[in-house]
Parts: sequence; structure tokens; C-alpha cells
Amino acid sequence: MRIEALVEAVANSAGLVQHPALLDAVLEAMDEHAIVAVTDRGGRILYANRKFCELSRYERHELIGQDHRILASGHHPRGFFRQMWATIGRGQSWRGTFCNRAKDGSLYWVQSTIVPVAGEDGRPVLYVALRTDVSDLKAAERSAQESEASFRSLFDSVQETVYVQADDGTFLAVNAGAERMYGLPRDWFVGKTPLDVAAPGRNDLAALGAIHARALTGEPQCFEFWGRRGDGSEFPKEVHLTRGVWFGRPVIFALAQDISARKRDEASLRLAASVFAHANEAILVTNRDGVVLEVNEAFCRITGYAREEVLGKRSTVLRSDRQGREYFALVQQTLDQTGSWTGEIWGRRRDGRVFPVRQTVSAVRDDGGQILHYVSLFYDITDLKEQEKQLQHRALHDVLTGLPNRGLLAERLRQAMTESVRAGTTLAVAYLDLDGFKEINDAQGHETGDRVLVELARRFQGGLRTGDTLARLGGDEFVAVMPELDGQSQSLPLLDRLVEVVSRPIEIGDLQLRVSASIGVTFYPQADATLEPDQLVRQADQAMYKAKQSGKGRYHLFDAEQDRVLRGRFDVIEQVRRALERDEFRLHYQPKVNLRSGEVLGVEALLRWMVPGAEPRLPDEFLPQVEGHALELVLGQRVLEMAAAQALSWRRQGLRLPVSVNVSAAQLDQPEFTAGLSALLARHPGLQPEDLELEVLETSALADLDRTAALIFDCHRIGVHFALDDFGTGYSSLSYLKRLPVRQLKIDRSFVRDLLDDADNLAILDSVQGLARAFAREVIAEGVESLEQGEILLRMGCELAQGYAIARPMPPEAIADWIATWRPDRRWQRCPPIRREAIPTLALLVGHRAWLRSLQAAVHGAVAISSQVEARHARCGQWLGAQPDERETLLELQRAIELHRDIHRQGDALLARARRGEAGARSGLATIEQQSEALAHTLEALLDHPAP
Repeated sequence: MRIEALVEAVANSAGLVQHPALLDAVLEAMDEHAIVAVTDRGGRILYANRKFCELSRYERHELIGQDHRILASGHHPRGFFRQMWATIGRGQSWRGTFCNRAKDGSLYWVQSTIVPVAGEDGRPVLYVALRTDVSDLKAAERSAQESEASFRSLFDSVQETVYVQADDGTFLAVNAGAERMYGLPRDWFVGKTPLDVAAPGRNDLAALGAIHARALTGEPQCFEFWGRRGDGSEFPKEVHLTRGVWFGRPVIFALAQDISARKRDEASLRLAASVFAHANEAILVTNRDGVVLEVNEAFCRITGYAREEVLGKRSTVLRSDRQGREYFALVQQTLDQTGSWTGEIWGRRRDGRVFPVRQTVSAVRDDGGQILHYVSLFYDITDLKEQEKQLQHRALHDVLTGLPNRGLLAERLRQAMTESVRAGTTLAVAYLDLDGFKEINDAQGHETGDRVLVELARRFQGGLRTGDTLARLGGDEFVAVMPELDGQSQSLPLLDRLVEVVSRPIEIGDLQLRVSASIGVTFYPQADATLEPDQLVRQADQAMYKAKQSGKGRYHLFDAEQDRVLRGRFDVIEQVRRALERDEFRLHYQPKVNLRSGEVLGVEALLRWMVPGAEPRLPDEFLPQVEGHALELVLGQRVLEMAAAQALSWRRQGLRLPVSVNVSAAQLDQPEFTAGLSALLARHPGLQPEDLELEVLETSALADLDRTAALIFDCHRIGVHFALDDFGTGYSSLSYLKRLPVRQLKIDRSFVRDLLDDADNLAILDSVQGLARAFAREVIAEGVESLEQGEILLRMGCELAQGYAIARPMPPEAIADWIATWRPDRRWQRCPPIRREAIPTLALLVGHRAWLRSLQAAVHGAVAISSQVEARHARCGQWLGAQPDERETLLELQRAIELHRDIHRQGDALLARARRGEAGARSGLATIEQQSEALAHTLEALLDHPAP
């Protein structure tokens, strides 16, 4: 939907006029990577962008008009939503995290910011929601919790204090070193941030934020930090930040060391040479030009250089080629600005070996602030790096086999899925489950079982290709990821080989053991582009069970499309069946009226599924799924029964209100349809045949034109008439309209909806009315949602209509009160029809207004300048040329034509200025808007001009 169309539709649905605040909010939300939705005050969805639809699995038309609770997951307590609504009801923005349920039943998490948009009375009338998908983050948290126990001992064995931090800096976990360092229990840290353990006033918080941001980019960071222990004492520590992965989730590993002692050593360095000599860290003193003046024993031990070999030389002799000149330039810049630098650097020993060090360089100044020396302290962190590597490996690999675990599998699988789409190749995911392993484990013991698993893991890897991934999920379950296949068939030899290698005898000591493997395989890409890695694994798991059921020791291929379609349709059919048993279906009724006189002609029965504890479900959500099933006929008959009973009830109350009921092609195809209709009337004594009207879709009627025509004639004989619904979406030809004895044509809502933006629809409307006049049929317009649409319909001579601008569908008990208070709008009552010769003038008026809206949006940057405005310019020119020749002598028409051309010339110039980015381009809109108003008045007068 175009931005201006969205704004207008939202404004009309809320009863507002153009609202700048609304436009700003919508434009802000329409970011390329944003998930955007707009709801009205009651939570009804008015707009959802493409990202929103992709995430929720709904098509846009399935969301528009629905209550936001269609996405409810049941995960949150009611108080959560009461607090949210209270906040946005006060006109305040709200931010939080939801768990929603997608159309296919899966759950996903979003972080949402909801912005209220106020109306003229200051109260919120719309809510704009900007969302971010955080499902992966939630899944990573769960995975981390499940895997934490398996490596806690290793985590705690690291002597340094280790923190695991989320992107926002909060602690996800700490090791025992944190308890020792701060004297606080480990659980206390979870959810806290470094600010909660910081000594007040002793840290540069802005610098800490910048350091953390650099660490997130993958650049290791090392800095000093003053902490406060649980007893209130303060101490300095050195913190090393490294980006890593924690159970599949990107995190920052922070390794901290209390450097109180080192700080004291640094102070003592200036006072006592003995401290300098016995320091554990290597100490290097240079002059301001980097020439080495002194080193300590630790320096010689760590670097391999003798003291005499470096004195008088530049300190660059220790540099490796791992970091370039730019890196050291930044180090020098920090030293010049702050007087110190702390970080990680790669050094080179005397024998040429490169090693990592953690280094602090401080500038020593004289009383005048001039730099005298640089003092550098560093120590070898090779062991620490190895510990980090082991920690990361344990977090992502199976302890027994060394294979990737579930967390690393998800990462590898996601990468393979992305590459498969990019390269146009096939990805195979195989789920392997051992047959007979439990018996071996029970009979021979877990130690033997573990040796069997290790041997089979080796065999599986040998049966796969280089570049394939084999992961162990736990127990005797493995997953193989096989990317870069030319097609599904290329995986079959690999699968045969896996089945074969596992079936070979396994020798463990004197034992000769045998197992087999049942393998389920799924492929990617699939029709569902939103599949997640865990969904592929579940599909392969389902196929594996099919392989077991088929006899074990074999593989089975998963049929994704068949599974998706059958599972979705089966679920809906079962739900509908239970709903019929519980009598959950009701009819709401939408009035059909004469827009000018206000006469209520009848109502259309619209089916609603009243789900307990939820908003009613609309027919589009379930009727397509039951189409062709026996339940379609059961449900259709239930609707006819309810409509007949309600029409009879109204008649007994003195209210004659014909009810229109939609009937499907399957119902019409029943041999006894007319007999069943007669029986229905007989079951409701007092109900007149004219109290029921049947509506059939134009496309359904065309499927078997002769049979449909005969059926309609049969129904006419018992007094029940037909209307042709969604007219204009089929062929709308003279021949079949002549053969179908329907009483009424219902113009499809799509033509009515775009009347204000597409003047071509005026020609369609005129053609439909011409057909109706030729065959003495009534014409009624569906989907009238605004006063302006009603005015155009009346000018075109179409007086009968239904739609939200008249009344929304309502329960039967509300109809009588609505009829008692219903009055057509005065603008409709005063709106005269125009002559057919004036239709091009009306088209010009409608088209010009649409062009002006596009121009305004383009100049303000809401749409691309060439995409809509110039297209509308061309259409306006066509309508202008469509004015009848015999009227071109009229002075009013000549003035209108000249004014119209002048406005478009100004518009072209304004667009050219906007393309060049001139700041004053918007100021030219005022003149065009004034002239457009004058043009509208002239064209309005021409519409009522007498015929020549």
C-alpha cells in the first residue's frame, strides 16, 4: 500500500482528517529493516508492513481489520497488557518484549515500541508499533541454561575472574573468581551490569561504553576498572573483553584480574629499584622517543632478550607484524590524550616467536607536564588465550565425541541455509538415530556405550564430505548438514554410505557389536522461506521416525510441502468440527441501504466464529481450509438455518428485513439444493421466501453456467431470489448476464475502495451500471468506507450500498436500535447524480486530487518522485483529452483545461527542484494547492452544467 493511501485509510477509519503527527509516525516506522504495524484505539490492525507479515506468517489481508489479539500466545499475564494499555492510553510511548503466536502456531519474540498518535481531542486514536525480532536471543538464552551444567567445572577452573556479558553489558554468568573478587554470591551478578560493581566516581563511564562497543565489533579490549566489593572496599582491576559465542548466542567474555598489587608496584617503581627488579610483569622504560632506558628481569625472561641487547635500541624491536602502523598510531594518540594506554598486543621474542601480551603504557611527566619517560608493563597471556579457546570449544562442542553440539549446529546450519539461497544450491539435513544402541548400553555398560558412540562418530565423519558438518545432539542422536548439493539426488549416495558404515561390526575389546541407523532427511530451500534451523532439524526428526516405522536401518525423505499443507488444513478442519459441536458459530449482519433516501433494504449475513476468550474469527481464516470437505456443506446449511431463524424472528417483531446469505459452489452443486431450500422454509412457518436472498460469487456462477441458471430459475419459482456477488472479478459479459436471472449485482469492493485514487474505476462503475440497466438488474456497491466514496457513487447514479461508512457487521440484537437511529449523511442527501457526458470531468477531478496527493508526498520525501507522481501526471493527461469535443467551446471548460495544464507545469518544475534537493522546494506547494482548490471548484460547477 502506498504511504499516502495508508495515511488516508488510517485517518478515515479513525474518523480523522489528514494528521501530520500520524504521517510522521508512519514514516518513521517504515524503515527498510523495521517490523511495523498500525492499530486503532481498540487494537484493530489497520496496517502491517511486509516484515510484519513475514514474521507472523499471515498475509496482509489476513491481518487488516483483525484485533491484535489474533497474535496472542497466552504467554503473558493479563496484568502485563493492562499496564501496556494504561501507558499508551495516557498518550505515552511504551517499550517491551512480547511473545506472539504466528499463523502456523509457532511462537516468536519481538521487542516492540508502541507510539500513540493523538486526535484533535488530544486522546490517542491510533497506535504505531515498531518491532524487532528477538526470537534468536530468547532461544540462545534457553540453550545456555540447558548447557550450563556441562561445563561449569571448566568455567570455574579458570583462575581469573570471568564474566559473560550480553550485548547491552548485563552479566549472563560469572565464575567462582567473581565471588572471590567481590565477596558476593554468584547469583547476585546475573542481570547486573558493570555499573553495579563500580566504585562511584572512579571510572570514565563514557570511555567504558566506547570500549564495550569496540569489543562488540570483534576488537579485543583491555582496560582498567575500579570496582567496589560487597564490604564497600574499592579496588582496581584489569578487564579483558573478547567477543565470543555462548550457547549459540553472541556475547562478550570479560576476564578480570585484581591489579591492586600491580598498581602498588607501579607506584613503588618510581621509589625503589628492588620493586622494579622483582615485578612479575615485564617492565620497559623508554625515553619520549621510544629508546629503551631500562628493563627488568621479567622482561628478559618473557622476551628472551638480555638486558644489554635492548638498552639503547628502540622498543619497536619487540613488535610483530600482527598489527599495523595504524594500530600503534592509535596507541600513541591515546597516550598523548590521556597519559596511559592499556590493551592487548602481539609481541615478538628474541627467537622470532610471536606471543600475546597484555600491556599497560604510562607516561611519566615532569612538574611542567612535559613527558619524560614511558613506562610499559606487560605479561604473557598465552595461557589465558588457551583457556579462552578451551572455554569456547567446550561451550560449542560435545564433550565425549568432540563434535559440534546443538548450539554450534544451529550456527553452522543457519550459515549453510543462507549460502544455499545465495548460491542456488541444495542443502540436506539428516537426523541419525542408532537402532539397538540402548540394548548395548544396558547390557555392556555406559563405558562400552561411550566407546561405541566415539567409533560411530568417527565412521559418520568418514562417510561425509569435507565441508559437511556432523553434530551430536545427545545420547545416540546425530545430525549431519550437507551443503552445496546440485540437487536432492546428490545426497542419496552419501546417505547410502552412512547407512552402510554404521552397519559394520564394532569391535570393543573381545566384544563384536552391531547397530544400525535410521535416518530422516529434509532439504532446503523450501517453499516456506521463513524456516528456521530448528524447524529443519524437526522435519528431519519426523522423517527419521518414518524410517524406523518402515523397518529401521534405512533413510526416509521428508515431504515439506505435503506436510505443511496437510498439517495446516487438518488442524483447521478439526477446529471447525469441534466448533460446530460446541455451537460456536454466529451470524453478524451488515445493513444494505439507499445512500440518498436512507431506506434500509435488508442485511447481509456474515459468519463469525466466536472463539471462547478471543476475538471472533472471520471467514477468510477458516473457510478456504474446509473448502471441498464435507464440513463445508454442514457449515453452509448451519448458516442458512441461522439466517432463516433470524429473519423469522425479526418478522415476528414487526421488522421486515430481508437477509442475504452467501452460498458456495459446493452447496449449489448438491442435487437436492432447491428441495432443501423448500424444506428450510417449511421448517420456519411464517417466514416468507422473499425474506431470504442468496448470494453467489460471480466466479462460482461461471463454473457451470447452464446448471447455475437452471438452479436460479428453480429457486425463483419458490420465491427466493439471487444476487451476483463480487461482480466485476469474473468476465462480466453480456451473454452470461443475460442467461443468469439474478436480481441484483454487487460491485466488488476492490473497485469501490480505489475510487478516490484510480479514476479508471469510474469507467468500470459506469459499465457495470450500463449492464444492469440493460438487463433490469439492481446495482449495489460493497465496501463503502468513507463519505467521499459514497459521494462519487451517488454522482455516478449508484444509490445502493453497504460498508463500514454505513455500519459495521453487528449482532442481531443491535440491528433494531441501529435502524431506529440511522440517517444518511447530509452530503449524501444533497449529492445529485451527474450526466454520463460529465464522467470524464469527474475522472479529471478525481485524478487530479490523487495527483496532488502524490505530488505532496513526493516533495516531502514520502515516495519516489518518478514512481507515482509522473504516472498520475500521464493519467491526468488522458482524462483531460477525454473531454467531449462538443463542450470545448464552453468558457468554464477552457478555463479548467488551462488551469489544469498550468498546475501540472508548476508541478513539473517543483519536482525538478525537489530532485536537485533544493531547500525551498516545499514552499512552492502552497500555490499549487490554492490553484488546485480553484480547479476543483470549476470542475464541480462543470459537473452540474446543463447539457448543450
